[in-house]
Amino acid sequence: MFKKRLMHLTIASAVTGGLVVNAVAQDAPKDTASNTIVEEVIVTGVRQAELNAREMERQKKIFSSIIAQDDAGNFADQNVAESLKRLPGVTLQMQEGEGTHVNIRGLGSEFVNVSVNGNEMASASEDTRGKDTGSASLNSFPADLMGSIEVFKSLTPDMDLNSIGGTVNINSTSAFTYDKNTLKATLQTGYQDYAGKLSPKISLRGTHKYSGDTLGVAYAVSHEKNTTQVYDDRHHETSLPDTYQQRLPDQSSPGDNVATVIGPYQFQMREENGERTRMAGSVDLEYRPTDNHSFKISASHTQYEDNEITRREYLRFDGAGSDEVAYVNPSLNEFGVIDAELQHQIFFQTSDSTTSNFAFSGESIVGGDLTLDYKLSMSKSKWDKPDGQRLQLRTRDVAMVGRAGKDFIKGEVVSEAEMRALGGYEFVFADGEDRYTVDGIDTQEYSSYIDYDEVNNSNMHLDNVFLEQSVRDDSVNSFSFNLQKDYDSDAVNYLKAGFRFKSRDRDRNKDRQSFDPGKNEADGCDALYNDVDTKALCENYAEAYREDFNSAFADHPDYQYSFITVEDAKSLLNIVAPLAPYSGDTSAGNIDSSKDDYTISEDTSAVYLMAEFNVIENGSLIIGARYESVELDSVGFFSIENDDFAFEGDEAAGLDVVLNMPASTKTYSNFLPSMHFRYEASEEWLFRAAVWTSYVRPTFNEVRTFAKIDGDIELCEPGTEVDGIPGTGQCDDDDTSEETARPTSDYVLAQSNKLEIGNPNLNPMEATNIDLSASWNPSDDLYLQAAFFYKDIKNFIVDIKGAEIALNNLPVQLPIAQVNEFVIPSDLLLTDVHYSENGDTAKVFGIELTYSQHFETGLFTQANLTLLDSEGRLDDSFRVGSIKLPDQADETANLTLGWENEKFSTRLTGNYRSEILYSIGSCPADGGCNDWADVYADSDFGVDFKATYKINNRVKVFFDAINLTDDDSLRYFSGNESSNGNMLYSRERFGASYQLGINIDIY
Repeated sequence: MFKKRLMHLTIASAVTGGLVVNAVAQDAPKDTASNTIVEEVIVTGVRQAELNAREMERQKKIFSSIIAQDDAGNFADQNVAESLKRLPGVTLQMQEGEGTHVNIRGLGSEFVNVSVNGNEMASASEDTRGKDTGSASLNSFPADLMGSIEVFKSLTPDMDLNSIGGTVNINSTSAFTYDKNTLKATLQTGYQDYAGKLSPKISLRGTHKYSGDTLGVAYAVSHEKNTTQVYDDRHHETSLPDTYQQRLPDQSSPGDNVATVIGPYQFQMREENGERTRMAGSVDLEYRPTDNHSFKISASHTQYEDNEITRREYLRFDGAGSDEVAYVNPSLNEFGVIDAELQHQIFFQTSDSTTSNFAFSGESIVGGDLTLDYKLSMSKSKWDKPDGQRLQLRTRDVAMVGRAGKDFIKGEVVSEAEMRALGGYEFVFADGEDRYTVDGIDTQEYSSYIDYDEVNNSNMHLDNVFLEQSVRDDSVNSFSFNLQKDYDSDAVNYLKAGFRFKSRDRDRNKDRQSFDPGKNEADGCDALYNDVDTKALCENYAEAYREDFNSAFADHPDYQYSFITVEDAKSLLNIVAPLAPYSGDTSAGNIDSSKDDYTISEDTSAVYLMAEFNVIENGSLIIGARYESVELDSVGFFSIENDDFAFEGDEAAGLDVVLNMPASTKTYSNFLPSMHFRYEASEEWLFRAAVWTSYVRPTFNEVRTFAKIDGDIELCEPGTEVDGIPGTGQCDDDDTSEETARPTSDYVLAQSNKLEIGNPNLNPMEATNIDLSASWNPSDDLYLQAAFFYKDIKNFIVDIKGAEIALNNLPVQLPIAQVNEFVIPSDLLLTDVHYSENGDTAKVFGIELTYSQHFETGLFTQANLTLLDSEGRLDDSFRVGSIKLPDQADETANLTLGWENEKFSTRLTGNYRSEILYSIGSCPADGGCNDWADVYADSDFGVDFKATYKINNRVKVFFDAINLTDDDSLRYFSGNESSNGNMLYSRERFGASYQLGINIDIY
């Protein structure tokens, strides 16, 4: 076969367009023809790293993109995220300003598999396998520990086929990569705009060979402390926007002709201040006693400590009932309610996350043509939050105006006069009474903590403390064995077979207590504290108001009110947190400590057979198939958490429910054939074609067994029985009956309660993939590539919000027969169910274009563009018509412009991703349609800058500026005419960040 032209490493002069390092003599050999000394130089820089990657890509049997070190063992980038987002078709999901997960060819991280040295890593992060946070995130493996990054866009049967978008494989460094021993150090400091503090980092990495170059050791260690500040605005994690129609002044039904506003359910503003310490280390020990035998032990460990202080300001419009809407203005999409809540929360929590990976592998060649290799790998991850604390101050029963747009939600507490002016009618809060009047008519109770003539939050009342201990564990163990028979034949190159067993166990256990420190505080303070003054302080603190403490405004630009200071908040918690056992709120503690707990076990067995054939000159064909079988077991809880419903004013009605769900088991298998063709037409042209099959398992959050109803549950007064089933009277989130209190068991769960469930019956997504590519590389300075791909996806998974489903038609069985607190009919039709469901089919078409060129002047450009089109369909009982495939972007593009010479290298990189569908609203054929609740992630565009300067052969300084465009992460509801278009779902702002550092080649 043709061999790619490589730039010679033994040259006597500078390389055109490259960054050339001065000669390093190595017993310099003599040129016998000219009798002159030929000096060996090490070629470094962006150009050489790209050439190395191109050669590695060319030699691969499958279509891939690779990030490689230059010939000095340096990456062109300082972190994994920065490297990956320059590759064709690759974009990143950002969290708190840091790239955490990879999108490939417009398909989200849910479709992408991440491995280290070919092994799946455990991850104790949030409960997704890629979506949002999830599986192995990029920050679990620092760049200092890497040797190369491979992005495989087509997969052969000997690989893990749990991927539709592609696979990212991070390879650790090998001592046998280098001709000599190496030792490198990096010192750097970072700075984020919002945090305004320096973040230091130090790393050391080296390679050594011993025993006549038969034993190699590669190692890396790093330590960094990163200070960040992030501004996060959210509508609500799970609840949909609400419908507002003006019911005052007469409180009668507004009828069909009254204008409607779809507005925010509530609004949360968050400022998260984090100090994160990451320590990581890896070691790779390789033994190659002969050319036919090699053995390797790889181990790595990452510890990530996160000290976080979070302030949240809530504007809770949801406190108002449908008869408490005082003002609606559709032209402004504005509304006003008279029973809202203003709430402040302050979180103090330290979490510790550790990930350890170990692998032992070996390879032996027997008889010159039989190769056997084997690998045992173990990965364990743990996330531990031992002492999370949160205090909550709240003002209830306030008048509040709200309005929303695509990138904002606005809310404001207003006075009596302001609400009267907005509503356009006489509206008076009776002075000194817990009632309000409209046009002189005394209407209903209305308690107010605030003075409406002087709106402020000084008398926010301490009404809740959360204490939490939470642990998530994840472990992955696998063993694989492969056997390859090579043939000295014009027709067959090899025959390969193997098997793999993998087990994964995931467990979440949260112990959480939520209590009001003002309940029984006298008994608690008396039991806890002997000193009279401390007892008095305890009793005062348990009934504290915000005005009792120092306060200050936080930095979040949208906050309207000052917070209790961090110092005073800690002092307050130190006194009142020990009151938890005396609050008497045992039911809340029980449900908070159980509702999100679960265990999942996942066992996978796989076997495969494949062969490579020489079908034409310089053309090879790989044909094979893989069979995989998966068994998943899940255990969780059914919970109903009641915040406010009370019977006849009895707040201890005991309406919380927590029950074990029936254990679920799901077994499925996949037969996955494939064909991969590679044709090297010339030294310049390379063609590839592949038809391959793969699948993607559901995320843990989608498939885990759970069901919960949170918040202000609604119950219905008993009505007439029909066929033995209780009918329903008036439904509300508190008891409005003036009759003698009935037994709680007479009340019926209302249809409108929001139910969230997991779906352990989800099937994996299955895909048939077609890839075609052609690359043209006429010289080391020019590279062009075009690729076409098609994916036919069955059972694609989508998150559905607001579905109408009867309880007996849910994908899980709820233990409602065990609920004695109130009645839950088995066929109750719930109108707001949130869960994940399999769609029917989805099709994805796309093209991927790559261009790279280096010029004699030192200028260079790298560009790539990926264009996609997709269409998916669900069952008409969930959504009529077609939708865009969730987690898929129609366009992604990267453009780099740079210049470099012997000393200096600089580049400016722009990255673009179009909007993606995040989740959908239900729109069935036979029911109400809320497709306005579709959630999209907005398009992203970011610009980064990088510069490096070589002081001498061993020392280089660098400067990075990241997110110069101040791009943020925005999601929004698609909305409709009643919301005046799009409405904010969430927005995370993390600003620009900078890095300044120095790389030192010690030897």
